[in-house]
Amino acid sequence: MHKLLNKSSTSSIIIILMALGIVLRFYNLNWGAPFYFHPDERNIASSIVGLQFASQMDPHFFAYGSLPIYLVYFSSLVLNFFTSCHLSWTNCTQVNFTQAILGLRIIAAISSLILIPLSFLLGKYIKNAWTGVLSAILTTFSVGFIQFAHFGTYEMWLTLFSTLMFGSALWYYRTNKFLPFVLMILTTAILCASKVTSFVLLPIPILLIIKSSIQDFAQHKTNFSRLFHVLFVLLKVFIFLFIVADIYILTNPYTFLDKVSFLNSMHYESGVALGTQPVFYTGEFYNTAPIIFQLLHVFPFLINPLLTIFFVFSFFYTCFVIFKFYLSNSFPRLKSTSEKNKQVTFDLFLLVFFFLLIFLSQAFFFVKWTRYMVPTLPFIYLMISFTLIKLYENAKKKLTIKLVNSSYILAILYTIIFALSFLISAYIETDTRLQALQAARNVLSSNTKILSEVYDLGIVPFNSYFSNIRLYNFYDLDNPSDQTNPNTLHSALSQSQAIILPSQRIMKVRLDNEKQFPQGHNFYTQLLSDKLNFKVVYETPCDIFCQITYLGNPVFSYEETASVFDRPTIFIFRRTK
Repeated sequence: MHKLLNKSSTSSIIIILMALGIVLRFYNLNWGAPFYFHPDERNIASSIVGLQFASQMDPHFFAYGSLPIYLVYFSSLVLNFFTSCHLSWTNCTQVNFTQAILGLRIIAAISSLILIPLSFLLGKYIKNAWTGVLSAILTTFSVGFIQFAHFGTYEMWLTLFSTLMFGSALWYYRTNKFLPFVLMILTTAILCASKVTSFVLLPIPILLIIKSSIQDFAQHKTNFSRLFHVLFVLLKVFIFLFIVADIYILTNPYTFLDKVSFLNSMHYESGVALGTQPVFYTGEFYNTAPIIFQLLHVFPFLINPLLTIFFVFSFFYTCFVIFKFYLSNSFPRLKSTSEKNKQVTFDLFLLVFFFLLIFLSQAFFFVKWTRYMVPTLPFIYLMISFTLIKLYENAKKKLTIKLVNSSYILAILYTIIFALSFLISAYIETDTRLQALQAARNVLSSNTKILSEVYDLGIVPFNSYFSNIRLYNFYDLDNPSDQTNPNTLHSALSQSQAIILPSQRIMKVRLDNEKQFPQGHNFYTQLLSDKLNFKVVYETPCDIFCQITYLGNPVFSYEETASVFDRPTIFIFRRTK
């Protein structure tokens, strides 16, 4: 197998994968226009629009770091200089909402694209070219990377720089040279400047600096030289921390200048993440078990169900390889003298360590959104690729070799089919909200009295045709107020001729959590069973591509944010009497 892969053929493969990656990541990048349904990217874009150089540079948004916000803003100003400054000075200095959304999405798509050659280089660095090629293929057709390339959020940015940080850490530990040291500093600084939770990775480069220096400590024979060496190591750690802190301060100045807003935002965001701050959009996480939830409802979407099974096996196999090597070196009779094996084993240890730090720092939060797991994907693909290549190399019987080869083919084919099915369902086919609007126009008149859910942008397109839409807070059915007491709900239903659920979000959570939401569970159960004198006249259809992507059930298969932003299921009910 290795003989079939030379420098020329690998270059051709990566070029082809890059071309495919461009199509998968940039196709319909402006999806959702002009409504732009993703709430997180809308919040970030609004922050960018609110900037005005140099009179108003406070983003007033601290859920994420300011670095990507400023990057999009100043990049847009440069673009304006060449395209619209001749029209007016305002056009030159002001970034509009669409411009901000597209700027964020372009950065996400480019970050996702760069991961393809980067995955190849890391796989080749850790094991061999075949490992790199397989990792690059899985990266190219990763549903998680394709979807988040279309979202103007920070996930692809964080994923790219986490992976670059891992690569620079490997390079630095192997060579102890200046360039990888600088790269390690910059990637760490960019991560920390982009999201405060990235500080969880900060100990890794510090420990590597210390560990790489310990190896040289024995070479120093005198106490003076040893002391000098220790001071030099401390100086490197200080320089590392100093530069990281400086870059953070320079790119996030309003963390300190607007400290009250920053602390309030951190208090709110941490409360939401930990479940101590109840909010309407986190109800799906009641009664969910960490790790189990991600393995059943997050990774099967991000990397596909088959690769999720491969990943679980690969994780434990990689840990076994590491453990076996260090165990063998603990006993003289079994001791390995191969320096290459020692280096590869440490590379694998660092790979697993990176994955665990990113995964475990997010997995045990009360909220377990799909986006939290996106930065783990490069490490997952590398573990899967290493495992499959290692099993092939260790296979001695023809039957075993055929089994491993079949695993390659099955993994690649299923990954490609799954990715293409997702692209077709989410970005090639007409947006499900627009499909539902057309269906509603066919069965309802423009003056129909419609009842819908609040806090969901999916209802916005319907406003262009229907003039009598009432938004009702179904989120609070189990937290009665003047608006949501049973009599008010009964009145709202009796005055309505149709009900539109612009996504499956509230319904899914209420049906799944009867104990937490008894009133909501009762309402949606009765609504679906025609007991409220309303009958379903439209439900977003699920074709073969949808069936493949969402495992036959786009409402209940995955964590809800896997689909509610780009392919929600819409229900339309019409009064029967």
